[in-house]
Amino acid sequence: MTIFTRTWLVVASVSLLAGWCSAQPAPYFDGVAPGWGAGPVQRPYVPAYVQTQLIPDSRRSTYDLDSVYNLNLHDLVDDSWIKFEYVFANFEKPGETLLGAPMGSVPDPRLPFEILTPNLTGALARVADASAFDLSAQNGYRTSFGLTTFRGFDLEGSYIGMQDMTSFFSVGDLPGDPLTFPGQTEFYATSLLDDGSPGSRVILYDHSFDASLHAQSWSADLNIVLDSLSPDNGLQFKPLFGVRYHSYDESLTQHGRFDNSSGLDPLQGVRATPIENEILSSTSNRMVLGQLGFKAELVDKWFTIGVAPKIGLGSNTIDALVRTEDLRDSFIDPIQDDGVTLNSTSNVIFGSLFDANAYFSVRINSWLSVTGSGYFWFMPNVARADQTIVYDDLGVDLPSNMNPRMKTRSMTVQGFTVGAQITF
Repeated sequence: MTIFTRTWLVVASVSLLAGWCSAQPAPYFDGVAPGWGAGPVQRPYVPAYVQTQLIPDSRRSTYDLDSVYNLNLHDLVDDSWIKFEYVFANFEKPGETLLGAPMGSVPDPRLPFEILTPNLTGALARVADASAFDLSAQNGYRTSFGLTTFRGFDLEGSYIGMQDMTSFFSVGDLPGDPLTFPGQTEFYATSLLDDGSPGSRVILYDHSFDASLHAQSWSADLNIVLDSLSPDNGLQFKPLFGVRYHSYDESLTQHGRFDNSSGLDPLQGVRATPIENEILSSTSNRMVLGQLGFKAELVDKWFTIGVAPKIGLGSNTIDALVRTEDLRDSFIDPIQDDGVTLNSTSNVIFGSLFDANAYFSVRINSWLSVTGSGYFWFMPNVARADQTIVYDDLGVDLPSNMNPRMKTRSMTVQGFTVGAQITF
């Protein structure tokens, strides 16, 4: 066999073998065969890049929730704050206003004076006054806020609300104290004018007399506080201006009772159910004021102390009302049945309020501070319920003539606050 023939046979054998192999089905494999893939890239070793930095102090309550919403909210309220405080307040007492009218022949009706009756000799009477009323040691709360999102100024506001205030006194066991006036009968009385002039008319009570003073007060203001030109720490001076609304209401209620236990009419005997009258006087003060002032502060990393005097000027809308029920009712001749009378009046006068405030805060951590303050308010034109009654009478043949009048006086409020401030 020649060399050419042997070569041809080898080629033919290899071709037949290759054809047989390609005709066999390959084993199934779902995935990449073992060993497939790029080999590791050989690179020089480089340690991970780590940068250490301090988190800015301004990133406080929302930094741990690192979302777009919270970061935007953080930027909006950065260094803004809200404050919650308990308020203790002393409201000025009404004073010694007579709960009745001046009398023509009696210099001071507060002191016992003699009255003339057909059946009693040496009987005494006196007229109560408002000196027993006391509106000190009252409780309330104040909520304040400050927004620092504006360029060149902050927006600050506050609301102060007081609990309902009540002061009460009563006189029982009439007709008198024998230790003070032995052998004498003492009445409490409401003295009346005689058609606008001091006279001798009185309404007598021999069972009991009581009076209560009820007051409500709240105030709110909103101010623009200009940024200080001085550094963040140290002494700062910040002018401010804004608006204020102040509300103060009072109502004075008097009840007198007569049951003939004094023997004023010996033919009637003592009544099982006393006749009772009521005198109600109420006033409402609504002040709308423009406000100017400043804040002077000494600021440190851990504490702040400062003063913030403000004066508000504007209007005071006053509503006054007097209501009587069964004022001159009597079962002794002449028999009287008054029923209910109601008279009211309103007026707008000049209103003002001076507010002096000294305050401090001590920083506990980045978001919490303990706060406190002392404050003093002075209001020169306030209507109070004890001074707006005209105790007038036109005679038993005509209806009761008690009316309100527009009379104002000054009033002070002073106290302190203590609470906490949250800074965002």
